[in-house]
Amino acid sequence: MLPILLASLALVPTADCAQHVEGGGMTAEQRRAVLRRSVQVGGVTFFGLRNAVRHDFTEEPVYKSGLGVRAGAPVRIKVAARDRSWLAVDYDRTDRSGKGAPEVRVIPCAPDTPHFSDDGVVGEETGYAGGFVAQRNGCGTLLVRREGAREWRRVPVAFGARCP
Repeated sequence: MLPILLASLALVPTADCAQHVEGGGMTAEQRRAVLRRSVQVGGVTFFGLRNAVRHDFTEEPVYKSGLGVRAGAPVRIKVAARDRSWLAVDYDRTDRSGKGAPEVRVIPCAPDTPHFSDDGVVGEETGYAGGFVAQRNGCGTLLVRREGAREWRRVPVAFGARCP
């Protein structure tokens, strides 16, 4: 059983602490404004993802949406099986294909991990660059689950078309 589990982990693209990104600080008011345009679920924030409804994926299939993951167990993010023919996640910076993948595993940094850009620490939320690749406009479903949790959280997202 363990070899099968380890093999399945190896096949899923992984974004780990070494791939995290750091940005400038923002005020509480600025963060609230950013979060109004974002999708939050299960300790994960997809920054600016609510704006994807206004993007035309028939002209540009890539949509950048920074990712914030609260400290703790790794998180799995995957596209629902019915949407994998046209939608993919792309947060693993080791894959340069631009096609994304149906699933990604994200390992947040420990909160006391030193910044690489200044004397601060990463804190309770680790940031990652990336986003989504959509081959058409549509309503896609993302599934999010912390490792160790039983249930996947379902999140409908409007990629260039409103969700019902």
